[in-house]
Amino acid sequence: MRLTVGEISKVLGLPSESIRYYVREGLIRPEKNTENNYWEYSSEDLLLITDIMFYRDLGLSINSIKEIFGGLSLYEIGDVIERTKKEINDKIEEYTTMLQKIESWAEYYNDELSNIGKFTIGEMPANYRISRFYDQSEHIASYLKDSICVNKDDWENLSISFLYNYKESPDKINQYISLEKNDRTTKRNRDYDVVEEKKCLSLMTQAIYDEDIPKLVAPLIKYAEENGIELTGEIYGRERTNFYVDRRRHWVCSIYAPIVEK
Repeated sequence: MRLTVGEISKVLGLPSESIRYYVREGLIRPEKNTENNYWEYSSEDLLLITDIMFYRDLGLSINSIKEIFGGLSLYEIGDVIERTKKEINDKIEEYTTMLQKIESWAEYYNDELSNIGKFTIGEMPANYRISRFYDQSEHIASYLKDSICVNKDDWENLSISFLYNYKESPDKINQYISLEKNDRTTKRNRDYDVVEEKKCLSLMTQAIYDEDIPKLVAPLIKYAEENGIELTGEIYGRERTNFYVDRRRHWVCSIYAPIVEK
């Protein structure tokens, strides 16, 4: 007696498409009923599917199951077990790292939201920036090329940034790309012409980015004047969490205004 894929699916509680996938991978070989042109499955096929379900539940890859089904000896199955254990441990390590990153992002994100429109005094983090400023007519890839070393794991620490000196050059906005300074990025950029923006005591705030920079930073300048905080005139803005409206990127901007040292 043979059953259709729908009947096997109902017995095992397994989607029909999963069974068809195992067929396409060559793990199961049903026979076609020439009278109705349906693929039909034997009792042996059903047992093989339950074996696949067992192996998949343990995390074995399709290729590993193919090895076992292909005639792997009883004593060689231990190699598959050990290999799968390593693959799972590697995934645990990968996801642990991802969890740490998402927890860090959550901390930054919540801090950003809670400080939008508020003013505090603290340290502006040290960053690297490309020595020349960015021209809007230039493709950003050309601007980055041969100017700064950015690897795959650096992109999360890269920011669209601006430098504005409202005292010396109130009509000039300098835009650039900045990169968080750490041991990794320092080592990679030793041979590049980058400028270090050092840590410094600053008046800080978070704001939704606006291309009108003077308007964006006006509340911070006003707050400094009203509270007797003397600023150097330089104001730095760095991109933080992005959000999207009509497929256009917007972002929260961290704004830092260095305070005159006394």
